Amino acid sequence: MARAQTRPLTLLSPPPSRRRWSAAETYARACLARSGQGARLRDERGRPFLDLCNADGAVLLGWGELAVETAAAEPARHCEAEAAERLSSLVPYAEAVLFGPSVGGLLADALTAAARTTGRDGAFFCDDACVVDGDLAQVQRGLTENASALAAVVVRPLDAPGAFLAGVRALCDAFGAALIFEESRTALRVHRAGAGGLHGVHPDLTVFGPSIANGHPAAALMGRIDLMRAADAGGASASPHALSAACATLERALEADASQALNVAGAEIAAEVGRLLQTAGLSELISVEGDPCWSVLAGDPAACDLVSELLLDEGVFCLGAHVPSLAMGEAEVAQLVRAYEAVLPRAAARMARGRLRAAAR
Repeated sequence: MARAQTRPLTLLSPPPSRRRWSAAETYARACLARSGQGARLRDERGRPFLDLCNADGAVLLGWGELAVETAAAEPARHCEAEAAERLSSLVPYAEAVLFGPSVGGLLADALTAAARTTGRDGAFFCDDACVVDGDLAQVQRGLTENASALAAVVVRPLDAPGAFLAGVRALCDAFGAALIFEESRTALRVHRAGAGGLHGVHPDLTVFGPSIANGHPAAALMGRIDLMRAADAGGASASPHALSAACATLERALEADASQALNVAGAEIAAEVGRLLQTAGLSELISVEGDPCWSVLAGDPAACDLVSELLLDEGVFCLGAHVPSLAMGEAEVAQLVRAYEAVLPRAAARMARGRLRAAAR
């Protein structure tokens, strides 16, 4: 079954005045303004929306978290060392930590380290379908066919079966390739140590995204000391403001056991939305799939898009995903359930009238 994906947040040019902005366009502008508080984000007109996207998971604690914003405004002197120490305490295989402003830059550093260490320059990227399906045979074929060239295997482990990750770990060991986890979506969410900690599978290197700083531009590369020494540390570093935000975010995430709270809230959301889809007669078209901390509407793409657009009218940013922040409490879950209760019968009625495609455009 096809899986719905959240759309990338990009700066969009102003739309024609008579065209209604899509949910994705409205959300992109709201994120750029960073005018949210807690579980709610305001659009350009100042209207509050319940946020179920949280900047593609980057906002972990909720918008405008006071301790984080205060720390970002007044950076501590030794914030980089403190942030590294806190990450090392969370991630057992983090023998060294390197910070940068983006996941992409640090992933490139990780690949450079693997190439320098193995003397090879190729990388095998497991696509999301391969990971979710646990298709270990595909990874084995890739390694077998390119054994002399592959320095690393890169996995984005959201929704990965533990047995698959363990199998990839064993294959990398057998072929002498470095295993790299790109955990921009799983860091601090599925487990305090990410997917590696959840499944007890330790990659050689891992990249955590801006959720470590509650959406401020900081990412972290960590792992084996020999590989970390081979990483290119000459690139751009995260700013003291972002690193100070990371210190405050990591302290709060650990104190509140953020991953446990997010999974509890996410499981309740997935169960309630699944029930309402069944009640509305839409369960054959749309289902809720994925990890509780990052579930998605899956199925007919036009039907999922329609539901997202109708939720916008009810004051909810969804974009086909449920990615709660720590600010998502019982009141916010109840608000989301009420929105779905209002939206799903309308969506079913439009589909019954054959207006699905037109309404979803």
